[in-house]
Amino acid sequence: MSIRSSVPLEASPYPTAFPLAAATAPQGLPYSEAGSDTYRCEIIGIGHFQKEGLVREISSGRTWRLSADEGKYLRGTDMAPAPLMHWGAGLHADAVLRIAARAREHGLALRGLFVRVRQGFASKGSFVKGEAVGLVYGLSWLVDLDADGDAGTIARAVREALAASPAVDAMLTPREGHFALYLNGRPVEAEGLHPSANRETDPLAAHASAFVPTDEAAHPDILARLPGTGTAGMVLQNDSTASVGWHMQAEGALDPATGLVHSTVGFPEAGAASRWTLVSDGSGRLAPTPLAYFSVGTAFCYHTQFCRYIDVRRLPLASTTLVQTTSYTVAAGAEGARGTASAFDTHVFLNGDIDESAAAPLPLVAARTCYAHRAMETAVEMKVEAGRATA
Repeated sequence: MSIRSSVPLEASPYPTAFPLAAATAPQGLPYSEAGSDTYRCEIIGIGHFQKEGLVREISSGRTWRLSADEGKYLRGTDMAPAPLMHWGAGLHADAVLRIAARAREHGLALRGLFVRVRQGFASKGSFVKGEAVGLVYGLSWLVDLDADGDAGTIARAVREALAASPAVDAMLTPREGHFALYLNGRPVEAEGLHPSANRETDPLAAHASAFVPTDEAAHPDILARLPGTGTAGMVLQNDSTASVGWHMQAEGALDPATGLVHSTVGFPEAGAASRWTLVSDGSGRLAPTPLAYFSVGTAFCYHTQFCRYIDVRRLPLASTTLVQTTSYTVAAGAEGARGTASAFDTHVFLNGDIDESAAAPLPLVAARTCYAHRAMETAVEMKVEAGRATA
């Protein structure tokens, strides 16, 4: 069986993003309320670093189809947002919507809200030899609110909002994920990782037909491509012991008229790579929710590292697929809401002509170099600069 796009890539703009299933339950809770939800992602490789993902919000049944690629820094084709662009957009938009909610609850008449977030990364070691590791550095926020209110109230609203963000909690509270590996349909123990207690089905077996969108309304430009900021930039080498540092930067504003967040994400050190603006909807009706982006970006990033290693080692494997689930909770407390993220549960499906001894180390190799997973299992320092926007 095979997964194919609902529309040939040659006949339509790439990437595409659309809803696949109507809501079957009430939409998720507003950002100012406590609650929990689970997101399930299914990733299907198209070729090289290009991939498609289905991300479903379990509470509503809302499912979005998204696509990802890599830029010239990994010798990709730069035809869709990179995995960490989805991930960064989700982190950014989750904070924006929670800051807006807390500002309103503190009586601030919010006229505008701009947020920038930067996360530092580096890669060190030989990928070819399976010795590479992703390094993670400080997380920084710049928050400008256009609102009437004193500096103390504004700072408190921002502080409480970030504490309520499950995406921020995923960054600040180290937790290792759970993993499962399947080779030609059979479970194989993944070496050196926490095993998952669950079992999943290969998306290639679960989806035998095309992805067919529903006729629901969606924002017309959920994914918009922007030019890079230069003509050159970093290239991540597969066989180098040098450390290469770079940043993910996401910035943008809340649209007060629609309640949507427009997050423009790029890698400043990779000036030749495209930047992308991703639109988020807190309700998930017109665009994916921030936590949908954060979830699928993590799954996309892990998938890229598998593809990268399979390519450089020339392993006789077909397109890699995976399934990932995670839950997020916002609980009310005496000092404000507290957001938490559960450990990510990831299942990888390999099909091809390698034996179990060759397959078993691969999930750990990918986990060591997946920047999203490394960010969520590493303690990082967070800095926040917040204040009233000036004209």
